[in-house]
Amino acid sequence: MRGADGIEFDLHLSKDGEIMVVHDADLHRLAGYARKIRELESAELISMPLRYGGSIPTLNDVTARIHAPALLDMEVKTRAVLEPLLKKLSTSTALRERTIISSFNAQVLKEVRRHFPEMRTLFLIKRWPLPLRRKKVWNKIKDVNPWGVAFPIISLTRKRVIFLRGLCANVGGWDLRGLKRESERARKLELDVAIVRITK
Repeated sequence: MRGADGIEFDLHLSKDGEIMVVHDADLHRLAGYARKIRELESAELISMPLRYGGSIPTLNDVTARIHAPALLDMEVKTRAVLEPLLKKLSTSTALRERTIISSFNAQVLKEVRRHFPEMRTLFLIKRWPLPLRRKKVWNKIKDVNPWGVAFPIISLTRKRVIFLRGLCANVGGWDLRGLKRESERARKLELDVAIVRITK
């Protein structure tokens, strides 16, 4: 994985209840097909011709092919995924130990921690809050009590990272544009988690 500690991927649920590893809620970008993941059976999704080749895998495919010690950062996109995901996680201590569950949804993370208090959960925040909203956001982080909190790397400074460490044990950031300068910024800020696109 070219020096990475693990991979990050997003989860959606198919019509027949299979957890699919795919970023978007629909197939427009991937296949030029205006249907939602939740409207199609897993077999249809797996066999769907994609614009750039390959196929949409199930979560079972990914966990079987990506072996320890690689970390798996699973972003829960919708609450519909939660019940089958918790069921899968309950079958393997080893899988739970190498998994981070990340989400923008506070309730998703609280539910994961309720079932598995030892699991690493990463609370994703879309942007650094405006002054009038900051107290509300900081209180929300405290209420969720996640393993870590993550903001866009571009919004983080050393001062902000230090502040966030006072709220949460681990601080992360992400940049999915594949910009080398953001990867360097993450290193300089000594982030605990850096979710970046690796490019050639």
